[in-house]
Amino acid sequence: MQQEATGFADKYNPLVQGSDIVTWNDLNRDDIAQDSELGAANNATLGVRRNINPDPDLERPYQVLYNVGVQREVWTGVSLSANYYRREYHHMVYTRNLAVPLNAYVLTNIPDPRGNGDTLPAYNLQRPFLGLVNELDTTSPNNKRTYNGFDVTMNGRGRNGATLNGGVNVGHTISVLCDVGDPNALRFCDQRQFQIPWSTTIKISGTYPLPYGLRVSGVFQSADGFGPTAPANTPPANPDNHDATINYQVNRTIIPALTQTQVNVLLDPPGFRYMPRVTQLDFSAAKTFRASRSVVLTPQVDVFNALNVNPVLTQVSTFGPVVGNPVTILNPRLVRFQMRVQF
Repeated sequence: MQQEATGFADKYNPLVQGSDIVTWNDLNRDDIAQDSELGAANNATLGVRRNINPDPDLERPYQVLYNVGVQREVWTGVSLSANYYRREYHHMVYTRNLAVPLNAYVLTNIPDPRGNGDTLPAYNLQRPFLGLVNELDTTSPNNKRTYNGFDVTMNGRGRNGATLNGGVNVGHTISVLCDVGDPNALRFCDQRQFQIPWSTTIKISGTYPLPYGLRVSGVFQSADGFGPTAPANTPPANPDNHDATINYQVNRTIIPALTQTQVNVLLDPPGFRYMPRVTQLDFSAAKTFRASRSVVLTPQVDVFNALNVNPVLTQVSTFGPVVGNPVTILNPRLVRFQMRVQF
């Protein structure tokens, strides 16, 4: 999707930085990269602006949102609402390399590294096309993305000032992104073929006043964890991506004749494995009292992640001995004291 604001102009700005990745064989073991030790360049346009331009017939991407809902007061001070949402993405933009057609790639089937007897597709670029860059951002007539979701929410307010709000969201996104510039991104490009589970998010919050100026409040939330950013030459991840993807990096050790530095291959289809669920409980307690006629003090204590749970937020997604190992987890329990002074 094209970015808003200055993103469109920035993408085609000639004032950009460039880089190239080449192999280096340190023949004399001096740890200094000399010209004679460097492999062939992979980017024939190094030193000039990346040759990417918008299609003159590029159409503006847009989204259509449908919403149907009902709301009703079920008791005095308590309302219940239910909503259905559908968001459709249209005129999605993708990038084609006009200098490298899809038939410039040769299919190579490699063994699945998990030893299950299956093979994986990897597309090797023919060497005459290596480094050729003439990219065109154009509107796809076939790529699309659709979100469907349901919300049920409740809002309540008691006569003593207590509040209780909560809701449940169930939804998922299905993408079809099979117009690609690299055939390596064709694997799992049509998510309609897979049983992607619906993601469920729960959130409840409330406050309750107590005698003597005391007030307690809390927030409980539980949601599926978010998956990593999609690696290069794979289908872009959905905005609400929850997949615990495993990426197999195919290099010249696996395909000796591989032209590219490496090719990424997703091992599992979307929806096969989700990130761990993240559940968190926060609460706070405060007391308000008057120190003088013009000064009001409100000391407060906040406890974040009160249950001190440690679900995995990010993990190693590259296939290998440490795949699935945690990289980051939810921050541990944190207690914060604060004082608010009004005068």
